[in-house]
Amino acid sequence: TVQSCKVKGYERGVRVSGGSSGVSITDVETKKNTRYGVDNTSSSAVYTRVQAINNGDEGWHISGSGTVEISDSLAYLNFKEGFYCLNCANVTIRDSQATENSQDTSGTHQDVYLDTPAGNNIVDNVIVGTGGLRILGGAVASVSACTSQVPNGCTIISE
Repeated sequence: TVQSCKVKGYERGVRVSGGSSGVSITDVETKKNTRYGVDNTSSSAVYTRVQAINNGDEGWHISGSGTVEISDSLAYLNFKEGFYCLNCANVTIRDSQATENSQDTSGTHQDVYLDTPAGNNIVDNVIVGTGGLRILGGAVASVSACTSQVPNGCTIISE
């Protein structure tokens, strides 16, 4: 369990890896890290009220197997994606916000990006920014009650 802390200026702010399970991260702010605010690789974890702010790559990098639950959390002003899920399944992002991510101006990054996931859920979130939501690789995901404060912010781009 990690609770009530601030992490700033590392390569990765919070990293959960190696098949960990039963991990709980609550009330954490991770910002200005050179790569990821949160890096979850092949592990199961619950994240509540975690803020990934102004990181050098992605705010949230989730990859591999493992059940990941993210709620009441934030991805804000990260250089590339806000929430990035690569080859993962069983990820739920609920009651969270992705705001003004994709700061590199190339137009190739999203606020929420799912690449070849299955069984993922994007529920009751707010996306603010031009990146929107992208689902790739024939992904199977449930998206509901997503709202946006910009045109097409919750458009699903499926490739």
